[in-house]
Amino acid sequence: MGGCASGSNLAKVNDMKDKIAVRTMISRNYAAYAKTLEESIKHANPEIDFHVLVVDEIITPNSVAAGAPRRQTGDPSQHQ
Repeated sequence: MGGCASGSNLAKVNDMKDKIAVRTMISRNYAAYAKTLEESIKHANPEIDFHVLVVDEIITPNSVAAGAPRRQTGDPSQHQ
């Protein structure tokens, strides 16, 4: 934080410093695991904030038509 904090802003910062947050990063196919993790965490402590970052490749018909590279999965010897 930069600059000078007023009294009310400083109180907000002090209140937030004790806040606990859990963050995880997944691909879409792990969404159920993230939900289970969230439920376990919230069961243990409902005050904890839980954040999920979903990192996935976006493939649209336009990107495929434009020649965007497609990810190959499985055995590389089977790809032409």
